[in-house]
Amino acid sequence: MRADLDALGIELVAAAAGRLDGLGTWLDNVRKRAAKLPEQRRADLGQLGMRC
Repeated sequence: MRADLDALGIELVAAAAGRLDGLGTWLDNVRKRAAKLPEQRRADLGQLGMRC
């Protein structure tokens, strides 16, 4: 999964209590903008198991 995140340019940021912030925010933003994403990008995200 780490390689997949790197390929998409997602950076995880260490937060308090050992949490990793960034991915959840990124997913939320992608889902909000899914209708505007190119079909190939939606297909790539779908192959990673992400619902858009």
